[in-house]
Amino acid sequence: MTQTLVARLTQSPEPVMKPGLRIAGVSGLFDEATKAGIPKVWDGLVPRLPLAGQAGATTYGVCAAAPEAAPGSMRYLAGVALAEGAPVPEGLELIEIAPRPYLVFRQVLNGGELHPQMQAAAREIWGERLPASPWKLARSPDLEVYPEYFEPGVAGIAIEWWIPVEP
Repeated sequence: MTQTLVARLTQSPEPVMKPGLRIAGVSGLFDEATKAGIPKVWDGLVPRLPLAGQAGATTYGVCAAAPEAAPGSMRYLAGVALAEGAPVPEGLELIEIAPRPYLVFRQVLNGGELHPQMQAAAREIWGERLPASPWKLARSPDLEVYPEYFEPGVAGIAIEWWIPVEP
């Protein structure tokens, strides 16, 4: 019998305005069949940290539509914020995200393997909570936000999911 993992999520009652970000990092294209490969994207970023021009130690997973790819595909970028005007380090991509409101979901990790917990949270957020919410999704990237003290496999660490909504 397979046990279904339950995400430990809390949700902001109202959208939260977040500032714009310049995020530099490494990305890949994924779909439903290949999304298990997302953790490998981080392997291309983490050894390079900290970056010249990096603004803070928070790391971000940025999920964006991929119109250049097959329907249902997304571009996932693992990155860090760059200071305004800082050049993008060689070999990395830059995504600029405008200030906007987000529904913020806080996920407390259980200390086990990270990817299954992330998948459980994504299923709950996208499959249950968003369809039941009164908010209209915006056409903008959504973000996974990992605090500077993030350590995979440590119980009690919390990450955030920022889901863009219309103002």
